[in-house]
Amino acid sequence: PRSTPTKDSGGANAMSPDMLDSSGTDLVDEYGLRIITLESVRREIWIRKCSIKVDVLCKIFQVTGSSKGLSKAEKTKRKERKSRFNNICFELCTMEGNLLTLKQHYAKK
Repeated sequence: PRSTPTKDSGGANAMSPDMLDSSGTDLVDEYGLRIITLESVRREIWIRKCSIKVDVLCKIFQVTGSSKGLSKAEKTKRKERKSRFNNICFELCTMEGNLLTLKQHYAKK
């Protein structure tokens, strides 16, 4: 299991305000990874002026990296997580090179 990001740590693992739900609890799974939802991805891109590089967004949601040394169940979970992330990105964004830009009707929320 990975360590849970904290509010005072820096970098891609820093906890942004959207990592807390209305009750104030963290939106992370049992492995300490951010839960990937349409709203959390949309908000993360919106915070960055409606566009973000793909690799930066992948680091924020920790969907990149090697799967060497992982068990079969962990590899399956990682594959499902990456697939969910890609589907949400295709729904929310247009892609120009390696830059994701929110579609107009998602940028206005």
